[in-house]
Amino acid sequence: MEDTSDNLYHKIIQLYQETSSVKETAKKLGTYPIKVRRVLITEGLWKSNTSVQIGSLYSSGLSVTEIAKQLFVSEKNIQSYLPYSRGQYGGDNRSDEAVRSEVYRERMQVAESLQVIKKNENTSQYINPDKEMENNRMDKLDILKERTRQLAEERPIPYAIRLHLELDMEDKALGSEEVGILVQYGKMMNCISRDIIVPGDITLHALHYVINRAFGWQNSHLHSFHPYEDDYNKMIKSGKLTDWAKLAGMYFRFPCEDYEDIYWDDDYKASISVKNWMRKKYTGPYYYGGTREYFYRCQKDVKELYEWQPTLEVRKSFGEWMDECKELTEKTGDKDPKANMIKRIAPITEVTLNELADSITFEGGFDELIERLPLYDILLMPGMIQNFDSWDFSNRKILKNSDKEDMCLAPVTSPILNAIRYWYDYGDDWNVKITATACYETKEKYKASGNQIEPMEEHRPVCVDADALPVCDDVGGIYGYCNMLEVLHGEDLEEKESMKEWARGMGWTGRKTNPPNLL
Repeated sequence: MEDTSDNLYHKIIQLYQETSSVKETAKKLGTYPIKVRRVLITEGLWKSNTSVQIGSLYSSGLSVTEIAKQLFVSEKNIQSYLPYSRGQYGGDNRSDEAVRSEVYRERMQVAESLQVIKKNENTSQYINPDKEMENNRMDKLDILKERTRQLAEERPIPYAIRLHLELDMEDKALGSEEVGILVQYGKMMNCISRDIIVPGDITLHALHYVINRAFGWQNSHLHSFHPYEDDYNKMIKSGKLTDWAKLAGMYFRFPCEDYEDIYWDDDYKASISVKNWMRKKYTGPYYYGGTREYFYRCQKDVKELYEWQPTLEVRKSFGEWMDECKELTEKTGDKDPKANMIKRIAPITEVTLNELADSITFEGGFDELIERLPLYDILLMPGMIQNFDSWDFSNRKILKNSDKEDMCLAPVTSPILNAIRYWYDYGDDWNVKITATACYETKEKYKASGNQIEPMEEHRPVCVDADALPVCDDVGGIYGYCNMLEVLHGEDLEEKESMKEWARGMGWTGRKTNPPNLL
């Protein structure tokens, strides 16, 4: 596991002085060669014709974009040869998401030694014994049992579902150069995508492992599922907290970062392969072993929020406040104006989610979907009509109006989303768009489709089509992946060999796997 911040920076310098090899230094420290090279360039300990040329152009005042155009290479490639600026490497200016990812990665590093798990003989779940009592109390609210009881006749669970998983790169603004690299070296025809068939009762939580395996990741970063913005706004309707609260524990997780609960089954042992470990996670039957995603628990959090903050000092957003400060500066000439941060004081039941997020810091977002949900209870199947007015809350007792937890019924959700966004590694910013392309209600219909029956009988997903090579962890997102492919097919032999060894260590082989063998 990679060291962090200044500690790694100084280790790179020290070890390179012993090895005199970028590749060997990266290998021994468990980091990748590009990072080692940038540290050494920063300290004046390494150079090449390329780095000297780029450094000279950069010192002359040219921007990264201008240098890239002049040398006919990608901006990411230029950045990989630039020294770190003050505060850029592991300093205080890191984003909140980078810090969150670092905390999680550190937790994973010591997970094996710290984790205490116990097998629940009744459900085959793995749960933290400290939460066993709370889980036992919630057995009657198990979402799968409740769903079967309420909707067995109205909306039975389908036998199998075909999904299209596509790397969503609409906001990446890839240029023709990057697209060309993906086509030529990444073996991409149309997009980086996978088509898979999953058991009809698969949960979002299990689907997370499927996506990781299908795209070449190894579950080493934070992740979450979200509706797309247009659908999210329709779900919340007025945008008020009260409308969102009705769906807390039904669709949405109450914002928190209880990693021990969110990642309740991260029990990876170094003695087994990551591939085999993940396969067990996405092979059914599917269970939920945490506590915070149960309906009554989320409603309890909502109730506590209402009681803790009955009225709220609604603060202006940072953007609004900055605009007012700018206006005050123009009017008064004061270079450090003190604009009022308070917008109004209101009952918490009247504020919007945006106002709440501007006024109180929450650990997590309000649009994160709970992962205990069976996919079929949230994602629309082909032919289903999207209806945001389908929810009936009239027969539901929520904890706000009930003092007894066992009277707080776990509702069954209605499939409402045409697509779900899976977000992985908030630093590299990978997004996968999930849509359903076929639904096989019965085993007979699935057999008639001509697809393999063995995987579904074994209760595990199967990949039936794949476009492009896998990507990998810690490569720097899609731009970093393009840079990796470019280096691997470049003319710098030392750099190529170094990158190849690093990529191999991340599980990337450069070979396209036959789709049925991918999962």
